[in-house]
Amino acid sequence: MRRTQFKTAATAKSYTIEPIIALPHPEGTHALAGSACLTHFLTGSEDGFIRDYDIFASANGKNLLTAQQRAYSGLADVNLKAGVLRSWWENGKPINSNGVLAPGTPASRSPVYSMAVQADALWGLSGTKEGPINLFTIRHDPGTVHHVLSGGHTNAVASMCLTHDESGLLSCAWDGIALQWDLNTGQIARRYPSTSAQLTTVAVRPLGSPLPGNYDPYGDGMNLMVSGAAVDSSRSSASAATSVPTKTSQQTSADGGEDADGDTDNDYDPLFDDEDGEAPAASSKNASQANGAPAPPGQMAFQLPGTSNTPQPPGPAARPPKPATPLLDPVTYRDFSPDIFMTSGIDGQIVIWDRRASSSGKGCGALPLPEKVPPWCISACWSADGSQIFAGRRNGTIDVWDMRKYGPGSGQGQPKLFKTLRNPASSGSVMCVTAFPDRQHVVCASNDNIRLWHVGAEDSDSSGARSKQSQSAPFKIIAGHHGLISQILVDPSSRFMITASGNRGWWGDSTRAVIVHSIVPH
Repeated sequence: MRRTQFKTAATAKSYTIEPIIALPHPEGTHALAGSACLTHFLTGSEDGFIRDYDIFASANGKNLLTAQQRAYSGLADVNLKAGVLRSWWENGKPINSNGVLAPGTPASRSPVYSMAVQADALWGLSGTKEGPINLFTIRHDPGTVHHVLSGGHTNAVASMCLTHDESGLLSCAWDGIALQWDLNTGQIARRYPSTSAQLTTVAVRPLGSPLPGNYDPYGDGMNLMVSGAAVDSSRSSASAATSVPTKTSQQTSADGGEDADGDTDNDYDPLFDDEDGEAPAASSKNASQANGAPAPPGQMAFQLPGTSNTPQPPGPAARPPKPATPLLDPVTYRDFSPDIFMTSGIDGQIVIWDRRASSSGKGCGALPLPEKVPPWCISACWSADGSQIFAGRRNGTIDVWDMRKYGPGSGQGQPKLFKTLRNPASSGSVMCVTAFPDRQHVVCASNDNIRLWHVGAEDSDSSGARSKQSQSAPFKIIAGHHGLISQILVDPSSRFMITASGNRGWWGDSTRAVIVHSIVPH
C-alpha cells in the first residue's frame, strides 16, 4: 500500500539537486543499499563496518554539522544537517569453509565492497574481501549474521543484486565468475563463467516499470515481427511520411560515432571532444572472424583461441583458456527471454545473460566494443524500464545501448549503440553511472564532479547542426564530491540522491563522506 504512493515525476524536464545531509566516515565508503522507502539506509566502508542511518529523521532533524565536520566532508561553505545513526555492526569474515565467523577483533573485519537489502529491510547481504557473503537481519536484531553464503567466490565480491522475487541473489567478484544463489537453501543455483579477469557490475533487467505519460511506443515507427517478417503498423507508416531521415547503424559506425549533441568526431571542440592520439579499438567483426569459424545457424559456439589438432608431447597439464563470449546477433538475441541480467568486466566487456537458458554457452552474448573506445568499464546500469544500458568508459564517455528487440533504434532485433554522452576531456574516467526512475535522466560521476544528463532530449537535427539551446553545456553539474565516486543511489520516488566516495578497492583517492541530496523536479 505504501509503495503505490511512491510516484515519480515522469515528465520532468530537469532536476534541481542540492546537498542537504553529510555523513562523515573514517574511511572511504564502497557500497550503498537501502529499503524501498529509505527508512533504513546502509553504508559499507573500508574499515569493515556497516552503518544503518535514518534518512527521514536526518532530513527533518535540526542538528547541523560543525565547521570542522563540513570541511572534512568537502563542503565547508554549505550548511548541512547531521545524519541520524540507528546502529552499526562489523562485516565479519569467516575463519573456515563452514562459514563460522571470526571473533569481533579488528583483524576479523572485512571491507564492504557490495551490499543488497530486501525491500522492507527485513534482511540484507554484504560481500567480503575473501569471497563469502554474509546474510544478516536489519529491522529485528540488526547486524546478526544468520547464514554465510560460502563455497562460491574466491576473491572480493564487487557487486550483487536481488532477483525480482527477492528469493535469489546474483553476485560477481574479482575472480571473474558470476553466481546465482538460492536464498531459500543458501546454495549456488548456477554459475556464469566469464572471460573477464575481474567482474565489476551485475544488474538484473527491470521488469514492469511504469512508462512516462507522454511516451508513445509508435512515435518513431515500431516494427512488429510476424513469422519472421517485419510488418510496419499503420500508425508508424503514417508518421514515417513526416519524419526526418536519420543515419543507419552502418553509417554511424563509418563516421566514427556521434556524441550526445550530434557532433561528429571531425568537429573539434576543446571542451567536449577528446584529445587526438586515441588509438581506435579493433573491429569486433574482424576479431570474431579471427577467433574461429562461425557457429551453425541457431547455435552459439564458444571459440577457443590457441587450440590445435596437432598431437602434443606429454607434459604438465596446462590450465585451459577461458572460452570467448560470442557477440550478440539478431538470431540469438531474438531467442532471449525477458528474464535477463547484465555483467560488466574491468576489460570493458558487457555480457547479457539469459537466466532461463539451459546452459551458459547458449544463453549469453557480448556487446561489441564501440570504435575509439578503450577496453575499460567499472560501472554499468540498466534504465528504469530495461530498454537501455549505460556504460561508463575510461575516455570520459557513457555508451547508451538500446536493448529493445523491436521498436525505434533497435535495428534488426539486436542491441544497438544508440548514442554516446561525452564529458569534457579533463573530467577523467567515468567511475559510476546510475539511471533515474523517469527513464529520461542519467547521472554519472567522474574524477572532478557529478553530472546529470538528459538522455531523452533531442539536442540536434538530422544533419548534426547544434541548435541555439544546445550551445550551452548539455549536462548539469551537481555540487558535492570530488575524487572517486564508488556508488550513487536514487530512491524510487526520485526524492533523494545519495552519493558515496570510495575507490572500491582498486586505486585513487576520494573524500570520506556520504552526501544526501534533495531532488526537486521542474
